Amino acid sequence: MAIPSRQKKTFERYLHRWQARLGLQGWKIELHLYEGEILPPSASDSERAAGQFYAWTQERRAEVHIAVGQPTANPEEIMLHELLHILLSDIRDGLDRLKGIVSADVHGMARGEHLDAEEVAVHRLTRAFMEDAN
Repeated sequence: MAIPSRQKKTFERYLHRWQARLGLQGWKIELHLYEGEILPPSASDSERAAGQFYAWTQERRAEVHIAVGQPTANPEEIMLHELLHILLSDIRDGLDRLKGIVSADVHGMARGEHLDAEEVAVHRLTRAFMEDAN
């Protein structure tokens, strides 16, 4: 069963709205929607993700993958959450440039702590922006 065109248009509208509000107009962002409550393994690094992003900061290009089958999920909130990760992806890339300069253990530990802190920050920012949007 295909994603209804009305649902696709809703996600595209949220993508364009938040891309502009977050200053990501210079980015080429592709949207990929999937049926079901979680993303298939081919679209996510996580076993239970409803959304996933991939960013190539040097090229200012990204992909956003979203599972649209969660009945209680707010599509705008999911889109904003993933776009905030893209906004912060330059920081992650800076950390990744240390790979090979510092030991693998140090890099792995620092990256893990950064990802945890980024997720908390993105979650809080998403909530704050959504409160202001409503």
